[in-house]
Parts: sequence; structure tokens; C-alpha cells
Amino acid sequence: MVAKTSRTKELDQTLDEGLGTKTAPKIAARLTVNLSRKSADALREVAEMTEDSRTEVINKALQVYRDIRACQEHGGGVWLQKDEASEPVLTRYY
Repeated sequence: MVAKTSRTKELDQTLDEGLGTKTAPKIAARLTVNLSRKSADALREVAEMTEDSRTEVINKALQVYRDIRACQEHGGGVWLQKDEASEPVLTRYY
């Protein structure tokens, strides 16, 4: 986690008052991660597909992963269907 300076706190307050937190969310954590080649490629591909930033892609992916894990803890899973002609398949992520 990055320590906030008085300048950072002033900027947060300015953003909160002027723009609102919906357009300028506060940073809860700043991380450095080491991605495998496969994960780095997936991150780039999804960011290009969605036109989201890499940060947005990671934030959304973590929320989806949390929800999937919560379902699995209660015996649920995720059904994936590649296209209209294929059958849905129950998929579990471990």
C-alpha cells in the first residue's frame, strides 16, 4: 500500500468535492504483480476487446473471481456455452 502524502490527500478531497467518487474512485491498494506470459497475453487481449484499461480489466476480473469462488463454496458453478450451437458445460475453477 502506498502512503498518502498531504498533496495526495488534497487531491483526493478536490476530486471528491469536484468530480465525485464515481468518476474518480480512490485507490484502495497499489500492487506490483508478476504475470505469466499466458496471463499477460489474456490481460492485453481483454483490454483491447473491451477498450478498458488494464487496471479496469484486473479489477473486474477479481470481482468475477470472488463471485465464482463464493458460488463454488456452496456447491455451485459456472455454465459456459461457446456459441448457440454448443451445449453449456459446468465449469469449476480451482
